Amino acid sequence: MRKQISGQLTPRQTQVALSAALADIDNDPPDDDERQQPNPDPKNLTKTNQTLTKNSLLIIHTPAMYTKLIVGNRIRRQAHNELIRKRPNKALLKNSTITKTFISIALLRFSATALNCTFEEPCDDLFLDSHWIVVTNASHVDHTFEKFSGHYASSQNQPITSTIITRPKIMLNLLNPVCLSVWFYFGPGSVTLQMFLAQGDDEQARYTEGSTFIDWSTPQWIGATLNLPYARRSSLYLVFTNITGRMDLDDLSVGECNGTEPLPPMVVFDCDFDEKPCLDSFSFSYYTYSWSRVQAAIAQNVTNDAPGTDFSTGQQTGHYLWLNNSDSMLPAGAGYFSTPILNFSPSDSTNYCLNFQYYAFGTPFLDVKLSVFAENQDKAVQHVWPIYPVNYTYWVDRWTWGFAPLPTGDFSLVFSVNTESGLGGSFAIDSISVSSCPYYSSFIQPTSHLEFACDFDRSYSPMCDIISTDFIIKTPRDLINQNLGPHVSSGFSGDSFLYWSYSGGSITISEIRIPKIETNRDICVRFSYFVNSSSVSPNENNMEIALLIDQTTQAVLQLDTTGGWKLYTHRLQNVTGTKILSVRAKGQQQLTAAVAFDDVTIAQCAGLNVLTTTTAQPNRTSSISINLFLFFFLIFMK
Repeated sequence: MRKQISGQLTPRQTQVALSAALADIDNDPPDDDERQQPNPDPKNLTKTNQTLTKNSLLIIHTPAMYTKLIVGNRIRRQAHNELIRKRPNKALLKNSTITKTFISIALLRFSATALNCTFEEPCDDLFLDSHWIVVTNASHVDHTFEKFSGHYASSQNQPITSTIITRPKIMLNLLNPVCLSVWFYFGPGSVTLQMFLAQGDDEQARYTEGSTFIDWSTPQWIGATLNLPYARRSSLYLVFTNITGRMDLDDLSVGECNGTEPLPPMVVFDCDFDEKPCLDSFSFSYYTYSWSRVQAAIAQNVTNDAPGTDFSTGQQTGHYLWLNNSDSMLPAGAGYFSTPILNFSPSDSTNYCLNFQYYAFGTPFLDVKLSVFAENQDKAVQHVWPIYPVNYTYWVDRWTWGFAPLPTGDFSLVFSVNTESGLGGSFAIDSISVSSCPYYSSFIQPTSHLEFACDFDRSYSPMCDIISTDFIIKTPRDLINQNLGPHVSSGFSGDSFLYWSYSGGSITISEIRIPKIETNRDICVRFSYFVNSSSVSPNENNMEIALLIDQTTQAVLQLDTTGGWKLYTHRLQNVTGTKILSVRAKGQQQLTAAVAFDDVTIAQCAGLNVLTTTTAQPNRTSSISINLFLFFFLIFMK
């Protein structure tokens, strides 16, 4: 019972472990390290080394493994290194407060040895949160010098609520394998170690690079190595959770190694506005602001706040994309720039990410937002960057790295600048590229529209994602009450339209809700509408048609009948952001009435397409019959 509670191996388990370790299953002579006998003395602080692989548990290579093995799987060196499983320590089965600690390492590949922190001197590129301290009066020898006078970092076993702040990024070589190496001092206790690779200066894009559970009873230094993936710039986070005992670390380094050479990314779009032009890219027309390519020196002559050099060349002669409007901002103004269509098949196992540089300039920098959308052929968009846009803070007066994973599908990337109050600065963009990356991607799922149009005639999704509980698609031939109408279509599109009718005592309020729209100061709503009421006196205005934005009334029409189809256009107020537009019909209970909508369009006012009426083709058979009748009538009269 005592053995079970303590979690230690029983004599029988110890015998099996020793037999598995010393047996020569493959009839090969044992290696030198396999001839060693386990040292049961816990005071002998043997240095061990291990390799940490992605999505696998820690690999332990130490004499202690012959008598005490780790819960979980490990990569075995040969068949005779048998896996022994043991019951977890009782402490792991108790409900306890989860503790967590962080290490943040910033990486920018450039040199052979990017980081080598022995804690004998301050490590400028390594940030340890408040739950780590550098030990000066060591209770055991450090790993660097194997002396009690050496230094190492020691964790404080307390719950963590602080956030992570990284140091400036360091550099590594892209051409050779790069590894993270670190030495830990464990025991007794356990810990879960996770590693995340963060990219972009805001470090909002992160993916898990590896995870492992470590359980150790004999205090000693244990080495770990992680082969890092190909990334020009990244920050590596080491996150420790569920700490049940003491943990120290020493000799943390990042540099070239003998690991697997990382595969370079596949670049599918690359534009620096100099040697690599943005072919088939353009600025949207009819918007308040217009993007344009400019030389840095010329931009500086226009406004001193503009970037003095571009990012790609670092020269005044270099070019970038900018909005020359820092001194002419308008409330709810907007400007859009689009790349050519990118094609990412969902069946392709490769995922892609966006890299770009932005420069925010001008003062005061208030209420100005830069965003990136993925836009499909229906002008529907999915937000791409910033990944977490709420209360996002932009870096000002410096080139800043933007990074985000992309969805799959066919879409263009649209860079948008919106201003709310008309106060603030502007943006410049440079070095836009799309390349393969290890992030997970899903098919594009638009959440709003830059423009919207629906005539209810298309064969697929005829409602165009418009939501309504009462309005349904009808044609003049499908109406039950032919007296109310409409007897014809609107004349601007096909036969189908949205229709709702009611009689006294039934529901008298219904609305259609249009998908979300990215609004700005120059946007208009246009639609065809039909209203007819029975048993009403002239000018009673018993029917009300209202246009709403986020359930706030923008415009109201009061009438009884339209006398046919009418066309209505309304310019929205100067509002910016993602909004929900709806059209509501409200009538008196004692009425019998019908309401129909068609040809719904939301776009820039100056860019609204001109509607033309459709005319029915002449009936050639009827025309011929009439002509023959007239011919025989004239002959008879003679």
